[in-house]
Amino acid sequence: MSSLNHVLKFGTTALAALVLSACGSSGGGSDAPDVPASTNPTKQSQPSTTANNTTQQPNTTTSTNNQTASSQSTPAENVAKPSTPNAQSGNTNRALTDKHASFIIPKKGGTIQTASISGNPNLYVLDVEGKSINIIPEGMGAGKVLNITANNITRIVNGSLYKNVRWGLITEDGLNNYYLVSYGINPTTDMPTSGSATYVGQGVHGYADSGSAIDTYRLSNAKFNVNFADKSFEGSITPDDGKAFGNINEVKLSAKIDGNQFNGKTAEGTEAVGRFYGNNASELAGSYVNEKASYLGVFGAKKQ
Repeated sequence: MSSLNHVLKFGTTALAALVLSACGSSGGGSDAPDVPASTNPTKQSQPSTTANNTTQQPNTTTSTNNQTASSQSTPAENVAKPSTPNAQSGNTNRALTDKHASFIIPKKGGTIQTASISGNPNLYVLDVEGKSINIIPEGMGAGKVLNITANNITRIVNGSLYKNVRWGLITEDGLNNYYLVSYGINPTTDMPTSGSATYVGQGVHGYADSGSAIDTYRLSNAKFNVNFADKSFEGSITPDDGKAFGNINEVKLSAKIDGNQFNGKTAEGTEAVGRFYGNNASELAGSYVNEKASYLGVFGAKKQ
């Protein structure tokens, strides 16, 4: 099993805010979980080699366009509970200012915070903590997925399969946080209004392997059925290696589409948000969180 272990717990602290930027000039805040992180040392396990880890050198060209994402933490009983969605239906250009889309996870205690990423992001460079981080490190092949912990670098990120979407877990020596991100470029402006489509992709799932502390991050598979006529979004997250996420074999997601965005909550309490990207909604990216079940994750998928 390929996993990254990092002990985090839901708790209660005062409100806080921080800014996450990924080569961009504008961003929106989001409701955020108040999740104190354990001060126990982080344990990392070496990933197994899979067919996804093919050798392909990514384009590492940086962009001069900046993209920011602000975040806040909230009391645990309201963890990741989104605020009331913008009622302006059909506006395909508004930012995800009231939703979580990515997670900022401190290495040395503190709280998990969420960030909505907007503006003009760069799919290959993440500007955080005063540093420009190559999402695909130099000298590392990407293929479909880069899943590696080596040389003080951790990545579980998508590679060359997507044109408009970036998802994954990112950190390395010198950073104070893990960044569990989900964002894209070219938000869809020609959303389909009829028909349906299946989307298939992957992502990163974080969960509590024992107790109530989130301590494991693993590569996941994602599959969604989208009905553009009734604006429904249904799907699931499953383990990439076929081994259960603790005692869970499948995370179900359900949402309603509003413009080029989707958001919703299942009966089990899992909240999901995301957006469509590319021409005719060719790709999507999003995130989800369930406080009660102690799991969260990000994903990306392509229309089949």
